[in-house]
Amino acid sequence: MNELLETEAIKHMRTLGAGYLDAGDYRALAELYTSDAVCEFGPYGTWDDQSTFEGAFREAEAPFTTAGPYSNLHAVVNHIVTLGDDDTATGLVYLLDFVTGDQMRPGGNPLYWLGIYDEAYRKVDGHWRIARQSLNFIWPERMLNDGFLERHANGSTATPTPPDGDRTSDLEAIRQLSARYARGLDAFDMDGLLEPFADDAVFDASPMGLESYSGMDALREFFGHNQDVMADQMHLFSNFIVDFDGPDDAHGSNYLLQDGHNKDGATVKCFCRNDDTYRRVDGRWRIASRVISPLMPPQLESY
Repeated sequence: MNELLETEAIKHMRTLGAGYLDAGDYRALAELYTSDAVCEFGPYGTWDDQSTFEGAFREAEAPFTTAGPYSNLHAVVNHIVTLGDDDTATGLVYLLDFVTGDQMRPGGNPLYWLGIYDEAYRKVDGHWRIARQSLNFIWPERMLNDGFLERHANGSTATPTPPDGDRTSDLEAIRQLSARYARGLDAFDMDGLLEPFADDAVFDASPMGLESYSGMDALREFFGHNQDVMADQMHLFSNFIVDFDGPDDAHGSNYLLQDGHNKDGATVKCFCRNDDTYRRVDGRWRIASRVISPLMPPQLESY
């Protein structure tokens, strides 16, 4: 239970940070960082003096906030937290950065950046703080910091062990399955994306106009096609509902936003609902089945 509470405290701190950024409360945002924090923000530079973070955030956000607070929005999702020893932890967080007004991209597209934060945390005076924050830009221009793929792609990242405990711990472990699946899928890491599934899992994409796939070999073939045709992609999961059917079985649903481009540059996009069943196997929760259905007409012509 303590691991779950620490994980949730880190996630809450990061959500607060996004709220402070959108509200223009840059002083409160800067206080979420350790005194020796280092931030790598690509085109916005590398920051290593926490006392200057308030002004640095204000300057970076100035072009996007001419209409005042909440004129751009930072959605942080798919948060994976790995607790370490001695009050330290690491994490990955997906970013969707939306803008309004004259900062929107051509065609009125409010999506300005897609990115992934690679982070380290440290507890200071009983509170979790950000010690390192490395923002890797995925779209519209791919700008990855040194070592990001080596640390997190192609099976190089160890899978965190779900905490022991009551149903609350089980719930968090089940939510982590989709986050780990998304990390593997978007990193083109076959072993990583398949790890959350049971060996006999069913992945039913027939409501999307595709096929239903049963068993690990069939899933590997389906996702092999994904890796063959896609150039970049991002999968964001939210709106989790989980109901337990027994000590080692559960079912639920979640929403998926997928966006990306095939190798010819065409957009592949879908807004979907997943209906899942889950099963605990050898002490670890796994996805036993997933049925993916469109909530809006998908753009799959180029897939």
